[in-house]
Amino acid sequence: MEIGELVLHGMNVLLDLDTLLVLLAGLILGIIAGSLPGFTSGNACAVMLPISISMSTNLAIVFIGAVYAGAQYGGSVPAILFKVPGTAQAAATALDGYPLAKQGKADFALGVSMLASSVGTMISAILAIFIIIPMARIALGFGPAEMFLLALMGVSIISNVVGKDSKKGLLVGALGFLVAAMPADPFYGLPRMNFGILELYDQMPLIPVLIGLFAIPTFLSLSKSKYIVEVSREEAKQVGSFSGMISGMKAAIKRPFNILIASLIGTIIGAIPGTGAGIATFVSYGQAVALSKDPESFGKGNIDGIIAAEAANNGVTGGAMIPSFALGIPGSGTTAVMLSVITIQGIIPGPHVVRDYSTMIYGFLITLFVAGLLIIPVGMIYNSIFSKITIVKSSTLIPVLIVLCLLGAFGQRQFIFDMYLLLIFGLLGVFLETYGFPLIPFVFGIFLGPVAERSFVQAISISRNDPSIFFQSTICKIMWIVIFLLFITPILIKYFKKIKA
Repeated sequence: MEIGELVLHGMNVLLDLDTLLVLLAGLILGIIAGSLPGFTSGNACAVMLPISISMSTNLAIVFIGAVYAGAQYGGSVPAILFKVPGTAQAAATALDGYPLAKQGKADFALGVSMLASSVGTMISAILAIFIIIPMARIALGFGPAEMFLLALMGVSIISNVVGKDSKKGLLVGALGFLVAAMPADPFYGLPRMNFGILELYDQMPLIPVLIGLFAIPTFLSLSKSKYIVEVSREEAKQVGSFSGMISGMKAAIKRPFNILIASLIGTIIGAIPGTGAGIATFVSYGQAVALSKDPESFGKGNIDGIIAAEAANNGVTGGAMIPSFALGIPGSGTTAVMLSVITIQGIIPGPHVVRDYSTMIYGFLITLFVAGLLIIPVGMIYNSIFSKITIVKSSTLIPVLIVLCLLGAFGQRQFIFDMYLLLIFGLLGVFLETYGFPLIPFVFGIFLGPVAERSFVQAISISRNDPSIFFQSTICKIMWIVIFLLFITPILIKYFKKIKA
């Protein structure tokens, strides 16, 4: 069956009032869930799983797909308004979204985020429709050596985002890798630096770490002012206006190349099993900094940073479906939940799914496209209400946000210890910001450390200590070229700037 016919059959799944209502309900619930600190898209889909059991196969897959798309976007809202990432990957959005909110441009930043998220979702869905089978084969080509080089590429990006003082950036990046290595050795199970704390034996939980790093310093900063935004009360009351969000969307749409590149990065990285939106957003953010003519403006309210993070974040949605449906290999924790949906419906995931259930698969991908389209109108209404929180007094808002953050830290693993961990990393965040250490490399290190360590040891074990394994495949060679370009591009840009000056 040709792709055109498959798309038409998939569209028939949505041409029903009940299906459209289920899609809309799933999108709204996903956005709300994503806005809660620590409530990831995987959590949102898992919570909604019992609701989908009573639905038909097509309705269940549409509902869960809409929840997924909505939760991926929802995390950006608190990240922009309060610098509290609703999801781990929204930490990249907070870097430039929150500075704009403090300038009284929260609605503008929300508009940029909406447009980038919407287009990123739609582009990833379109790409998945046309390349789901070929891309699945490419994703299988990512072995341990390729995964290590992907992490190395992230490390090379650190050199482009550390700001003026590269020594501080590299030092903090190394600290991030050290923190990521605290749990037990992934191959022998031997304790390393967990200080006898059982809760740190198997993993360093990202949600408490990220919320602590970003939220606690922000709350201390907010406690010094009466309101969140540093503008007059008349201007603050305009936060969440449709006109402001529309102007943000107009500004984003004038950067089609940035949105396209970030969406492609999100789709490609999302198609690699075991990566996820966290790696995609920071790789995309770092790439945006590397290619920018004004890299020093990132972290201070550059909308290209929001575009890079959000388009890649939502681009993962379509990419993660490629190995999930074509190979039966979940691309992330969220897609594992989604595969359980079709398993409950009596469909065993695997390569035969695309062949035998093509209508359902393409119906789901078209659902993602439509959900991406609906992010804009639904997001505008939601943001116009939610953003009014910024005019609430800090003395009222901060205690509520602290409670939500602590609940978010607890909710991931249901460990009281994670609440203490949030506070510990909150103090670390305060120390780093006070003494001018950038947070971005630290977050890079935490995200990429486990991937780099695991992949390197696996690759060396497979090759019997032969380092040539990192240069053998075509993918490896391409990634070495990309890494080289990442290092040389900033140097060339500075050189040409000097010549122009």
